Amino acid sequence: MANYLIFIIHLRIDIRGRPCGDVRFIGVDLGWRMDPPREEGTGFCQLDDGGKVEVARTMTSDQDILDAVAKAGDAWVAIDASLKVPNETGLRSCERALRDLGIRVLPTNRRFLARFGGSRGEVMVDKLSDLGYRTAEKGGERGRLIFEAFPHGTLHLLSGGRRPDYKKGAPPHRAEGRRQVVELITGWEPALEAPSSLLAGSPDKALEDILDAWVCAACIYSHWLNHGLTTLMVGDMDDGRILLGCQRHG
Repeated sequence: MANYLIFIIHLRIDIRGRPCGDVRFIGVDLGWRMDPPREEGTGFCQLDDGGKVEVARTMTSDQDILDAVAKAGDAWVAIDASLKVPNETGLRSCERALRDLGIRVLPTNRRFLARFGGSRGEVMVDKLSDLGYRTAEKGGERGRLIFEAFPHGTLHLLSGGRRPDYKKGAPPHRAEGRRQVVELITGWEPALEAPSSLLAGSPDKALEDILDAWVCAACIYSHWLNHGLTTLMVGDMDDGRILLGCQRHG
């Protein structure tokens, strides 16, 4: 009987049938500029398996990000940046899919990214692979996974095309936009907790980066929690797949 009880405790199966307690969900709003990257230009947000915020801050270098990911242990990482860019010009297939959904998107190609020193997302994937991470193919795999995410697209789908504006205007307007984003995301996935700093009145660019990182983390958390029923993956493995939060389906 004692051995049986120990076995049950060790498994720690949650009410949805998933093992819990061993995985973290990390969102990274990766600053585009390289050599050198913009000071405190990357948002980073880490959630536990209950959707609670463990880390919410900005970072500068690739090493800052890698150190934080390594400290988290096993995790899923969602990055708001292009993680695979084989095209010299034009759009990737995943970006064409976004446009078909009515989502505005900048064309990602090597000529465009050269303005910022190169494709930082691809560099980050290579560096994360040294920590045992690999790019998610369909999103149902296990292990240390990397996803490309797009907060703008997630907010577009969840708001029915009426994405809250939190990056332009006077401080009160931007603060209200952040509040609306928090309300939208936690209404979509009630288990989530938002960083308290996001509801501050400051128009600080850092808060916008942290908010985007939190939306990335929220997207992969909901994807994991709901077996892909609240997310959408567009594109292909040839030139990139993007994970978006959406209304429940299936």
